[in-house]
Amino acid sequence: MLKLLVRDFRVVRWDLWLHAVMAIPASRHAQALFVVGVALAIVLVVAVPGLEWMFDTDRFVCSLPVSRATLVLGRYLSAFVAVALSLAVWMGSAALLSRRFAGADPNLSQWVSLDGAVAYCVILTLVVALFLPCYFRYGLGKGAAVFAVGVMALGGVLAGLRWIVRAALGNVAPDLTAVDLDAARTLARFIWIAIVAAIATGSAALSVRFHRRREF
Repeated sequence: MLKLLVRDFRVVRWDLWLHAVMAIPASRHAQALFVVGVALAIVLVVAVPGLEWMFDTDRFVCSLPVSRATLVLGRYLSAFVAVALSLAVWMGSAALLSRRFAGADPNLSQWVSLDGAVAYCVILTLVVALFLPCYFRYGLGKGAAVFAVGVMALGGVLAGLRWIVRAALGNVAPDLTAVDLDAARTLARFIWIAIVAAIATGSAALSVRFHRRREF
């Protein structure tokens, strides 16, 4: 599995240089740099399955002396390592540009925070948890189309949840002290982490099941 990870990141190392080029103009707007950071993670996650699909190496990979479950879990591990690497690159570039680049958004440093990291990881974990089952079930071509439809549906659900949470907090916030609000935010972080971890676990189990059914 370690050799698989090393091979994956040899493939995607040039994407890190592309992010460095795009980050400087994007830093003029904090949200734009956040989107660039998310895009970097998505590119890193999709790059290796994309090359396997392009060169039709699925049969070779499945002929290796490892189980289908190990291959799937290795792909999840490499995806989450890619997310962690992208998070470090995004937060590092945001912190550096906010101090060194005169044209950077003054609010950029506020994104380099625990809340920013949690938001980044939640979004990318949901992307990975949705993309990989589609990839292992349908391959990259059809799987990408199913994934795109799923992302739009997920976006609608998250937008609805955000509206509900804001409405609920708007009704109770005037009665809460600053300590209560901090405790509520901390609890919300743990709830999000628990939900996303459960989704990722279910996604991995589903991907293993899909991959075992595929014939090459």
